[in-house]
Amino acid sequence: MQYVLISSCLLGLQTRYDGSDSFDPLILKLKEDYVLLPVCPELLGGLTIPREPATFEQGDGRAFWEENTRVIQETGGDVTQNFREGALKTVDFARFLKARIIILKDGSPSCGIRKTNVSFQSVCGIGVTAYLLRKNEFDIYTVESFLDHT
Repeated sequence: MQYVLISSCLLGLQTRYDGSDSFDPLILKLKEDYVLLPVCPELLGGLTIPREPATFEQGDGRAFWEENTRVIQETGGDVTQNFREGALKTVDFARFLKARIIILKDGSPSCGIRKTNVSFQSVCGIGVTAYLLRKNEFDIYTVESFLDHT
């Protein structure tokens, strides 16, 4: 069976910033055909549960990697290095497992594929990890887009 990395919160693990999950019952359709492996780039980057919400100061994941924009917390703490380290470790993990398919939780500054947030406002854009995975030629999806693809 093929390995698929998936945002751990989508699997029901309480890894979101507030200690909650984003369980998606559509995931149950995948477990018969794929080995689903949880990954949380923010935890890999050294952040804890719970943690302060984070956002881009400006831009999105592309600007993060190509223009050195920052990711900050609600109180102003700089978590740029945590997001960078988590994204790099996620790419290394995917390479090690030879997992070409990654399913991510849309809307986050790390995993967002179509939406992320800037100044805590939801905007169209891509997250730090999602951008790096795409740049390294991994196939990244939301749960819905993956099910539409298969």
